[in-house]
Amino acid sequence: MTDMDNQVVVSDYAAMDRVIQKAGCNVLLIQGSILRDGLSVLVVKDIERADVDFLCKTIGCRPIASLDHFTAENMVSADVVEEIHTGLA
Repeated sequence: MTDMDNQVVVSDYAAMDRVIQKAGCNVLLIQGSILRDGLSVLVVKDIERADVDFLCKTIGCRPIASLDHFTAENMVSADVVEEIHTGLA
């Protein structure tokens, strides 16, 4: 199981957005909650801890628990990313 007990504390969302964009990220999957308004990328939030390992294996990515590891070599690419509303809360 992937251990994601680390915590990232962000005091400057503009700086975090720059780090994310510099790494080439356009979709961010996060386990905890984050202020969506602070980012210019699509955010899938509140992913259950039990699902992190499954998602990483499915899409071929690695979990990142530190902004220092938020680099292009740790990103994966997708041909299509779209937001679909399912009506589920």
